[in-house]
Amino acid sequence: MRQFHKRIALDYPTVERSLELPIEDLAAGPSGAKEKATYQHRDDARQLKMGDGTFSMHVVGEAKYEGWPWFKAFMDESWAQAREELKIEAVQRVGLRYINRVPRAARDEPPGRWLKETGYIARDFLKSRGRFLSRVECRSDDHNATIVTAGINQTVPDDPGALVLDIDRIREAETPADGTAVLAVAEALHEDIWSIFREALGDEYLGLLNRRSSP
Repeated sequence: MRQFHKRIALDYPTVERSLELPIEDLAAGPSGAKEKATYQHRDDARQLKMGDGTFSMHVVGEAKYEGWPWFKAFMDESWAQAREELKIEAVQRVGLRYINRVPRAARDEPPGRWLKETGYIARDFLKSRGRFLSRVECRSDDHNATIVTAGINQTVPDDPGALVLDIDRIREAETPADGTAVLAVAEALHEDIWSIFREALGDEYLGLLNRRSSP
């Protein structure tokens, strides 16, 4: 990990290191802990995270996300650096996750103000008041999983908080580590996520997105 940071330090000057002890390794004590590292880009939006056998890329804050082509270029560059430095030959799992937030105007505002009924979002859920949570996890086969979660994110109890629509798409199968193969999987996952998101958009949510994208 330290050698990898030397390679990216110009763009990722800040690194936070931590130790994680998996539940199954509790009996091993501190000696069983695995090191994790988070590398913060100088633009304060992009992050790289590395752990025991894992590598992930993140954008922190919806306002800082500049669209799929921008994120795909970020993935391509970051994965090339990690693959070359760590000598990765194959990938067993590729995931793509979008967490969307919409500020709520009132504590009793139902999710149906923003979302529509879909195969992942139930009709009765849309009528919920107060606190609510929906999570649907599906597998189309042994290799593909989709998890759609909708609920409330609150910083303080009396705050209306934000409606959260979390879409996680996972492919579990061996993939060659070259950038072309990994990005092809990510592209397919993105198409699935976009289809799920677009189907769930109510008229007000669609209008909000149009206003956000207007110059």
